[in-house]
Amino acid sequence: MAYSFQTFSINQVLTAAQMNQVEVNIRDHQHSVAGIVDLATSTFVDMGTGAGNATLVGVASVNTTAVGNVGAGDDDLMTYSLPANSLSVNGKGLRVLAWGTTANNANAKILSFKFGAVTVFQRTLTASQLGYWHAEILIFRSGANAQKLFWILSESAFNTIAANKQAEEVDAGTSETDTSAITVKFTGQGTANNDITQEVMLVEFLN
Repeated sequence: MAYSFQTFSINQVLTAAQMNQVEVNIRDHQHSVAGIVDLATSTFVDMGTGAGNATLVGVASVNTTAVGNVGAGDDDLMTYSLPANSLSVNGKGLRVLAWGTTANNANAKILSFKFGAVTVFQRTLTASQLGYWHAEILIFRSGANAQKLFWILSESAFNTIAANKQAEEVDAGTSETDTSAITVKFTGQGTANNDITQEVMLVEFLN
């Protein structure tokens, strides 16, 4: 039953069908106010005025509160918990965008990205420069408890030419249980506080 505008008079006795319609209207209004859209099945939007259509992309999480490593050891930077059953069918996935900085000192600096129990990448960033790093990860369900990933990591020194930038691209796979919550996070390992800082993490859900 869909939303249907209703008008009633004072002291009117409602029929069972009218009561059901009122309940549906209240439900739909609550969903509209809360901004709830069920993406369990494919939801499409028109691509301009053409004949094509596309599935929706939604922002699952955005974090802009900078966080750095604390002393020695591997420390959590930004974290997102992907709710259980989000990757409910093949083709559903995530896009993770993140960036941050490194301190201008000689300390070793290691940046890692983890999807569930798997360390997707762990890379040593360039020391002795005021550096900037950027990471993009695409994750798609390819089967029950199976995912395909593609990631790219780049870094550069402040105000340097493009030749000093470096990038790495890798296609890999994981086998995290998609009926359970999956942790998505970056970690940083240094020597002094804030050797590695993460400035932003954006997680988008790809329906």
